[in-house]
Amino acid sequence: MEQKEITINDLAVMMKEGFEKSDKRTDEKIEKLAVMIKHSFDGVDKKFEVMAEEFWSVKRRLDMFEGKLDVIERGQEDIKLRQDNSAWRFELEEQEKTLEKHNARIGVLEEKVLLAS
Repeated sequence: MEQKEITINDLAVMMKEGFEKSDKRTDEKIEKLAVMIKHSFDGVDKKFEVMAEEFWSVKRRLDMFEGKLDVIERGQEDIKLRQDNSAWRFELEEQEKTLEKHNARIGVLEEKVLLAS
Protein backbone atom coordinates (compact mmCIF):
# COMPACT_ATOMS: atom_id res chain seq x y z
CA MET A 1 0.00 0.00 0.00
CA GLU A 2 1.21 3.29 -0.99
CA GLN A 3 0.85 6.22 1.26
CA LYS A 4 -0.08 9.49 -0.24
CA GLU A 5 1.71 12.53 0.89
CA ILE A 6 -0.47 15.14 2.50
CA THR A 7 0.15 18.66 1.39
CA ILE A 8 -0.67 21.81 3.24
CA ASN A 9 -3.56 22.39 0.87
CA ASP A 10 -4.89 18.90 1.59
CA LEU A 11 -4.57 19.59 5.30
CA ALA A 12 -6.38 22.90 4.90
CA VAL A 13 -9.20 21.18 2.98
CA MET A 14 -9.48 18.45 5.63
CA MET A 15 -9.58 21.04 8.43
CA LYS A 16 -12.17 23.09 6.54
CA GLU A 17 -14.35 19.99 6.04
CA GLY A 18 -13.91 19.08 9.72
CA PHE A 19 -14.91 22.56 10.84
CA GLU A 20 -17.91 22.52 8.50
CA LYS A 21 -19.06 19.16 9.94
CA SER A 22 -18.45 20.45 13.44
CA ASP A 23 -20.34 23.68 12.66
CA LYS A 24 -23.19 21.65 11.16
CA ARG A 25 -23.40 19.45 14.29
CA THR A 26 -23.17 22.53 16.52
CA ASP A 27 -25.95 24.21 14.52
CA GLU A 28 -28.09 21.06 14.86
CA LYS A 29 -27.47 20.99 18.62
CA ILE A 30 -28.33 24.69 18.91
CA GLU A 31 -31.50 24.11 16.88
CA LYS A 32 -32.52 21.17 19.13
CA LEU A 33 -31.79 23.26 22.22
CA ALA A 34 -33.85 26.15 20.82
CA VAL A 35 -36.78 23.77 20.17
CA MET A 36 -36.51 22.39 23.72
CA ILE A 37 -36.48 25.91 25.18
CA LYS A 38 -39.47 26.89 23.02
CA HIS A 39 -41.43 23.88 24.29
CA SER A 40 -40.55 24.83 27.86
CA PHE A 41 -41.75 28.39 27.32
CA ASP A 42 -44.94 27.10 25.68
CA GLY A 43 -45.55 25.04 28.82
CA VAL A 44 -44.94 28.06 31.01
CA ASP A 45 -47.34 30.12 28.86
CA LYS A 46 -50.04 27.49 29.30
CA LYS A 47 -49.48 27.49 33.06
CA PHE A 48 -49.74 31.28 33.12
CA GLU A 49 -53.00 31.10 31.17
CA VAL A 50 -54.40 28.61 33.69
CA MET A 51 -53.21 30.78 36.58
CA ALA A 52 -54.76 33.87 34.98
CA GLU A 53 -58.10 32.07 34.65
CA GLU A 54 -57.90 30.93 38.27
CA PHE A 55 -57.01 34.48 39.34
CA TRP A 56 -60.02 35.95 37.54
CA SER A 57 -62.23 33.23 38.98
CA VAL A 58 -61.05 34.11 42.50
CA LYS A 59 -61.50 37.83 41.76
CA ARG A 60 -65.10 37.24 40.60
CA ARG A 61 -65.79 35.27 43.78
CA LEU A 62 -64.27 38.02 45.94
CA ASP A 63 -66.38 40.62 44.13
CA MET A 64 -69.45 38.49 44.83
CA PHE A 65 -68.51 38.20 48.52
CA GLU A 66 -67.86 41.94 48.66
CA GLY A 67 -71.38 42.56 47.36
CA LYS A 68 -72.81 40.18 49.95
CA LEU A 69 -70.82 41.91 52.70
CA ASP A 70 -72.29 45.24 51.60
CA VAL A 71 -75.77 43.76 51.96
CA ILE A 72 -74.90 42.39 55.41
CA GLU A 73 -73.47 45.76 56.50
CA ARG A 74 -76.64 47.54 55.37
CA GLY A 75 -78.70 44.96 57.26
CA GLN A 76 -76.63 45.55 60.38
CA GLU A 77 -77.15 49.30 60.06
CA ASP A 78 -80.92 48.72 59.78
CA ILE A 79 -80.84 46.49 62.87
CA LYS A 80 -78.85 49.12 64.76
CA LEU A 81 -81.37 51.80 63.82
CA ARG A 82 -84.21 49.57 65.01
CA GLN A 83 -82.36 48.92 68.26
CA ASP A 84 -81.85 52.64 68.76
CA ASN A 85 -85.58 53.19 68.23
CA SER A 86 -86.32 50.29 70.57
CA ALA A 87 -84.24 51.92 73.27
CA TRP A 88 -86.41 55.02 73.04
CA ARG A 89 -89.50 52.84 73.17
CA PHE A 90 -88.23 51.11 76.32
CA GLU A 91 -87.50 54.48 77.93
CA LEU A 92 -90.97 55.69 76.97
CA GLU A 93 -92.58 52.57 78.45
CA GLU A 94 -90.54 53.01 81.62
CA GLN A 95 -91.64 56.61 81.95
CA GLU A 96 -95.26 55.61 81.35
CA LYS A 97 -95.03 53.08 84.21
CA THR A 98 -93.48 55.71 86.46
CA LEU A 99 -96.26 58.15 85.50
CA GLU A 100 -98.89 55.52 86.27
CA LYS A 101 -97.31 54.96 89.70
CA HIS A 102 -97.34 58.72 90.39
CA ASN A 103 -100.94 59.00 89.23
CA ALA A 104 -101.89 56.13 91.54
CA ARG A 105 -100.18 57.88 94.48
CA ILE A 106 -101.91 61.12 93.61
CA GLY A 107 -105.22 59.24 93.51
CA VAL A 108 -104.56 57.81 96.99
CA LEU A 109 -103.58 61.24 98.29
CA GLU A 110 -106.74 62.78 96.82
CA GLU A 111 -108.85 60.15 98.57
CA LYS A 112 -107.11 60.87 101.87
CA VAL A 113 -107.65 64.59 101.41
CA LEU A 114 -111.33 64.05 100.62
CA LEU A 115 -111.77 61.77 103.61
CA ALA A 116 -110.01 64.21 105.88
CA SER A 117 -112.17 67.09 104.85
